[in-house]
Amino acid sequence: PRLRPELAWSLEAAYEHNGADKWNYNVRSVFRKIEDLHRQDIINIDGDWWKQYVNAGHAISKTISIDTQFPLKRLIENAPELNVSFAVSKNWTSVSNLPHPDNRLSPITLTVNSSIDYTAKDLPVSLGASLRYRDGNPFMVSSSQRQLHQAQTNLDVYGLWKFDKKTQLRLSIDNALKRAYANGFEFYQSKFITSKIETKAPYRLIRLNFEHNF
Repeated sequence: PRLRPELAWSLEAAYEHNGADKWNYNVRSVFRKIEDLHRQDIINIDGDWWKQYVNAGHAISKTISIDTQFPLKRLIENAPELNVSFAVSKNWTSVSNLPHPDNRLSPITLTVNSSIDYTAKDLPVSLGASLRYRDGNPFMVSSSQRQLHQAQTNLDVYGLWKFDKKTQLRLSIDNALKRAYANGFEFYQSKFITSKIETKAPYRLIRLNFEHNF
């Protein structure tokens, strides 16, 4: 009941270009300040450990993101029918009452997404792939807890065959690189440290979908 509400204000600036030259791009920046940040903390009360939400001071977040989309023919005259998309986002965050350098709001400070799509001229076939990356950084949840995260890279691919306007067959493969991912946490007091690391087994997800609209 003593938990104060989390309040924030932000300032955003953006520039967009969607022109007849078939080159679209967007540049965006955001500055945000959060007061009375909510965070979970582990507290010893009368010999028992309690996990509860507390007000953890204020936080500041600064983000810059850029994304673009264009056909490859805009750069190479005789290129195949390829559409390219690319996006990158970088943020810097800090929490006032936690020690540097891991006093972040989130373990992710950099994300990169890219995709390419191909449409055949003489066949009703579309092919595509998307590559996603995000970094992983340790960050302090509270003065006694640190979370650990590993960077992730994922590649998804797909193929689409359209028999007609109502019927199509789609094959997709998610996590084609079959990358494993690990995360964990550390909980420490003056007398002991507890650490835990979990590794998720890598897998590929293969789906074959047949669609028909009546």
